[in-house]
Amino acid sequence: MFWRMIAIAFVFLAGGTLMALSTHLFRSQYPYRTLAQRRAALIVAGVSLVVVLLMLGVLAILVPPVLH
Repeated sequence: MFWRMIAIAFVFLAGGTLMALSTHLFRSQYPYRTLAQRRAALIVAGVSLVVVLLMLGVLAILVPPVLH
């Protein structure tokens, strides 16, 4: 049970970090002048979306046994 709580906390931390990074990239004060910068922002946003979906899946698997 302890390791499940650690796993849940780690998933939240990773998802929150990626979401914050993608938000920072998209709301930056400086416009993206090069294609590489736009591509990097899209890659980070896509990875953060995948991590959030994985986070929801992991929580759906881990949380019910913890609550019982």
